Amino acid sequence: MDLWSLPHFLVGIILGHIFIYFGLDLAIALVATLIIKIAWEIYEHKYVTIEAVPNKILDVVVGIIGLIVIYIYNDYSLINLTSFSVILIINIIFSSWGLLSMKKMNLFIKK
Repeated sequence: MDLWSLPHFLVGIILGHIFIYFGLDLAIALVATLIIKIAWEIYEHKYVTIEAVPNKILDVVVGIIGLIVIYIYNDYSLINLTSFSVILIINIIFSSWGLLSMKKMNLFIKK
């Protein structure tokens, strides 16, 4: 687990907000999130940076956990545009910070 786990967790929450908004049940949301997260990890491996396979698996799992957490909180009516916006902004900040750090450390794949 590393600092990138937080953005991956937040992406799961963001996807959960979207899937709940569109009325998808948890099973469909889990499959969709799994596909999206795996596709992202493949893209990241091919074009962004190379990381260890266990870390890639953890990134997917942490995203799934974020999705499950938001589906649980949906029972308490905490899902709304404000919470979605705040989580999205936090994720953009953390992801941008991480990408800038990766750039400084020259961790991107050169094409």
